[in-house]
Amino acid sequence: MSTPKRITTINNQDVMFFMPMKGNLKFVEVANISETGLALPTEQLGFKPIRGAVLSGVVRIGSRQFSVLLKNIHNTGPLSGCTFIKSSTQMRGHIKNHFKDILTE
Repeated sequence: MSTPKRITTINNQDVMFFMPMKGNLKFVEVANISETGLALPTEQLGFKPIRGAVLSGVVRIGSRQFSVLLKNIHNTGPLSGCTFIKSSTQMRGHIKNHFKDILTE
């Protein structure tokens, strides 16, 4: 099975992660995304999640929002790489459709 292509999305307000933190919503840019996970800048998160930590929140891709559970699998430099624990087939389909031009390059 091939590894899903990562799509670089930093500085792209079309893809954001929102997570509850201290009674507010924390907005975090998504550095890259694939059908299986995403990477978040730890500086924007405000902390470096430990390996195995679970984060819950909402991913916005274009005009659609999807509730997700993420599991931190690594911290590399300024990024926290996470895999989707809970994601919907609708979200994975939306990622494919939203980024179809990039994915077919």
